[in-house]
Amino acid sequence: MTGGVASGPREQTPAAAAVLRALGPRDPAQAARAARWLLEAAALAVVLATLLDFAAGGRSYWGPKSGEVLARGAGAFGLSVALLGASRLVTRAGTRLGSLVALGLPLGAVALTVGVNLVTRDASPGAQAFAVLPVLYAAHELRPAGALVVAAAGAACQQVTAWTMLEPAWAFGDAVYGFAIIATVTAVMISARGARDRLRGELEQRALLDATTRASQRPVLDAAMEIALSDRRAPGTALIMVDLDRFKDVNDSHGHQAGDAALRHTAAVIRANTRPGDVLARVGGDELAVLMPRCTRDAARERAESMVGQLRREPLDVGGVRVALTLSAGVAHSHPDHGDVEALYAAADRALYQAKRDGRDRVAVA
Repeated sequence: MTGGVASGPREQTPAAAAVLRALGPRDPAQAARAARWLLEAAALAVVLATLLDFAAGGRSYWGPKSGEVLARGAGAFGLSVALLGASRLVTRAGTRLGSLVALGLPLGAVALTVGVNLVTRDASPGAQAFAVLPVLYAAHELRPAGALVVAAAGAACQQVTAWTMLEPAWAFGDAVYGFAIIATVTAVMISARGARDRLRGELEQRALLDATTRASQRPVLDAAMEIALSDRRAPGTALIMVDLDRFKDVNDSHGHQAGDAALRHTAAVIRANTRPGDVLARVGGDELAVLMPRCTRDAARERAESMVGQLRREPLDVGGVRVALTLSAGVAHSHPDHGDVEALYAAADRALYQAKRDGRDRVAVA
């Protein structure tokens, strides 16, 4: 008996994954919602068009042509059911809408459009316009590469419809206009969607960063702490809470612009004493925090002392006036398997206020 090892599913290569991502949806959940609406609208349009066609034909459809009429009605009913079924599947996919499905939907719509046009021998502007709808969907919901693939398919569909069923003189004009419309729509939609995505990305980035210090906001620090504390590897996680001493005096003596400059200067000094992978965040008016994953208590204390010492040695220049700045810092450490976000915050906060009670410009360790 010949034995063998059953091979599991093949993993995607990085190149294949990159290609699929380039062809796929920008936002799977949004693409699924848009596809559902379009599929349901298409099903309704098929039913209404069939009913209106029958109503317009009246009795002329019955008699010798009754079999053909019934076949057309059954075909329309089957198509509408298939469209609603596809809508149901897309709805279930939601955020899991894959690249191949997201690309296959508009390509399938293009193929269906040209097929119906050829079967019905309909080359009217209305029939050809249906090829533009999947192009619109792709240009808005897919990444540029996927949108261009669908646009090329839509243009080919329009060309086949025009040159197969129209006289050459009419076909040439329809072919040129159809290609121009599809190319223009695709270019405009890709450009507009790209600009919107860039703006959204910039706004999201701004929301995550403090405008004055360019440090992270508190939610970013909280999320990073959750991740760091879930790491069970030694030597644990450290948190340094830092407060700019007598910050109100800087504001009162030199103005709020000087206060902002002091915060920026302090953040720069702290950042210069952090490691790659550490997270600097602004957690209050003049309070900053540094999360140090996989760090010992002693290493965190040394970093904090370096921050305090460097700021003491590097006063702030405000219009030619040297303004001395000092820091108070509190260090807390969490061992693996004993991590708790609130407990680590509380310990670092207690250490910070101990440093202030001890005279400021110093480091205290919890």
